[in-house]
Amino acid sequence: MTTLLITVLLFSSALMGGCSDTAGYTDAMAKTENYIQDTLTNPGYGDEWEIIGLARAGAEVEDGYFDVYYSNLEQAVIADEGQLNERKYTEYSRVILALTSIGKNPADVGGYNLLEKLEDTDAVKVQGINGPIWALIALDSGSYEGKREQFIEDILSEEVSGGGFGLMGNKADCDLTAMAVQALAPYAESREDVAAAVDRGLAFLENCEKQNAESLSQTIVALSAAGVDGETYITELLTYQTADGGFCHELPGEGEVAENNGIATEQAYYALAAYDRFVNGESSLYDMN
Repeated sequence: MTTLLITVLLFSSALMGGCSDTAGYTDAMAKTENYIQDTLTNPGYGDEWEIIGLARAGAEVEDGYFDVYYSNLEQAVIADEGQLNERKYTEYSRVILALTSIGKNPADVGGYNLLEKLEDTDAVKVQGINGPIWALIALDSGSYEGKREQFIEDILSEEVSGGGFGLMGNKADCDLTAMAVQALAPYAESREDVAAAVDRGLAFLENCEKQNAESLSQTIVALSAAGVDGETYITELLTYQTADGGFCHELPGEGEVAENNGIATEQAYYALAAYDRFVNGESSLYDMN
């Protein structure tokens, strides 16, 4: 039995031991689904995470909702002549994920091939480890041709001493580690070096402090990708949901009112979708093959 599998089994058992009732997560998903559609009536470029969440959750969207997004995106791509951003190549990865989630071809958006952007590995790495992480996830979402091995090596090379991943320096970060695990998890069975890094990443995630909805969300997605039940974190994440279905970044203090946060809401929603796919035995959030 691999070290990774042992860690996963122990981690899963520990989480399941809480016996928390997460049946309400489906109601929470429905509330957020309605909130997103009520507040995002004309989706377009920049709204990819909401689109991914809705698509992967199998949400009942209004007729033509995804078509509106695609039409608006296509116009933006054409207007920018296929150059969404000169430095942030995660923009291309994010759009590729959204297009794949709704069954559209990222190789031909208004005549532009967005997948080609990920061939420039130097440009992808300008954002640090974020670039290779999301490029690898994007390529794997639809089994697209690309420089997977390069991105895997780029990610592994950034592991900090003791396990985990960070944006800068030799200090692991909860969110970045969770994202790296999401990217590497599909390769853990075939590569021992990846399995070991994922194993260390899972161990770090078990102990790192999660002080906001986003950290909880990324951890849930990572655990689901690695085949681990994140029930305990789902229960905690739901405490961040507001009455109208959105999510706040941090829990309000005494006497304060929780305020919806766009990033927290989109991440919490797709984390719930990832967990729902996990408990129903479906492919992981970003596995859209």
